[in-house]
Amino acid sequence: MANFIDYVKANAGQSFEELPLNEVDIACLNELGYLPLGEWLQQPHLTRDSLCLKDFLDKEALAHFKHDFLVTKERLVLLESLLASQRFADLSLSYYVNEISSEFERQFAAMVLSLPSLKHTQVIFRGTDDSLIGWQEDFRMTYMREIPAQRMASRYLADFLKDFDGQVVVSGHSKGGNLAVYASSHLLSSYQEKISAVYMLDAPGLHQSVLSSFGYGNIQSKILAIRPKESIVGVMLTAGVDAKIVDSVSFGINQHNVANWQVDLHLGQFIEVSKGTDFSLALEKTFKTWNEELSSQELKIFFDTFFNLFMDNGIDSLNDFLGRNRDIPQKLGHVMTDYFQDLDDDKRRLMRKSLTTLVSHFAEHSLENTKETISSQLPDFLKHFQSPLK
Repeated sequence: MANFIDYVKANAGQSFEELPLNEVDIACLNELGYLPLGEWLQQPHLTRDSLCLKDFLDKEALAHFKHDFLVTKERLVLLESLLASQRFADLSLSYYVNEISSEFERQFAAMVLSLPSLKHTQVIFRGTDDSLIGWQEDFRMTYMREIPAQRMASRYLADFLKDFDGQVVVSGHSKGGNLAVYASSHLLSSYQEKISAVYMLDAPGLHQSVLSSFGYGNIQSKILAIRPKESIVGVMLTAGVDAKIVDSVSFGINQHNVANWQVDLHLGQFIEVSKGTDFSLALEKTFKTWNEELSSQELKIFFDTFFNLFMDNGIDSLNDFLGRNRDIPQKLGHVMTDYFQDLDDDKRRLMRKSLTTLVSHFAEHSLENTKETISSQLPDFLKHFQSPLK
C-alpha cells in the first residue's frame, strides 16, 4: 500500500517529461498549503516576490518545527521529500496570506506554489485549521449563502489573476476545496479563462445559490472532485459534479487525511474504487434530508449553540483536545450536560429536534444500523436531548 510520500520518493528523479504532472502531484502541493510556510520563511505577508523553498528550508530546519493539528509528521516528511527531489527542485512560494479573526468569525489562509521550469502555478486555499472559528465557519456553509472566508477567497483569487498571464490550477482540501470552487465561480469570465482546473479534495459542496449561478456554470467542467471511499466531510452539501472515489486506509474521519489515500506509484493517480462505503452513502443522504427539513435559522441556532459552548469555556482550538490532560473530554462532557440543561425550553426543543432528525434519517438510509443502535453510540450529553422535556 502506497501513499503520496511513497510516490514522491519513488519518483524523485523523474522529470515532468518522463512522468507528466498529475493529480497526485497536485495533491502533494496542496498538502503544503496547511503548513505555515510564510511564517517559517519570516514572510507572513508575502506577495508577488516568489521564494524558492529549497533556499530557505532543509532537513535540519524542519526537524525543529513542532507538530500540531496542521503541522503533522506526514506533512513535514512530505515537504522534506519534495525538497530532496529533483522533480520539485524549483518549488517556489508567493502570495502567502494567513488570517484568523475571532471578531469577524473567519479563518482564511492561501498561497501560490509554482514550478517555474514547468510553468506550473497552483493557487492553494487552506482547509480548516485547528481553530474553532474555522470549524464554525465550515458548518455555517450549510445555511449561509456566503461565509467570510468565501468572500476573502474570491477577493484573493481575483487580485492574483488580475496581473497574471498564463494558466493556473486552483485547489483545496476540506473547506479549502469549497473555497477554490466558490472563488472560481465568482470571477469575471476573462479571469475564469485563465483557470485550467479546480481541485476539490474531500471538500464539502456549495449552497444551491452558487450551483445555479452563471459563474459556476462557466467553470463546472473544470472541477475535479476527489474523495475517499468513507468520506464524511466530502458528502456535506453537493458539489454539482461526480466525484472520483478513491481507496483509503483507516476508517471514518481518518480517511479525510490525504496521507491515507492509496496511490499508484507509476501512474501518479489515486487508486479508484467503484463506490463509497455504505456508511458514507448513508451519511450523504442524511445530510441532504437534514438540510431540507431544518430551516436556515434552526441550523444556525443548532451550530451556534455548540460552538458557543466550547468557546465560552475557553476552548478555541482543536489542539486543546490533543493535550496531555486525559480528563478534558470527561470534564467537558459534564460542562456540556449542565450547559444544555440550562437552555430555555424553546432552544432545548430545537436541539432535540435537530439531533432526532439527524439520527432518524441516518438510520433510515443506513443498511447496517437502526435508530436504537445509533442512539446508543451517542455521547451521554447528546442522549439527554432524546428524552422529553421536564
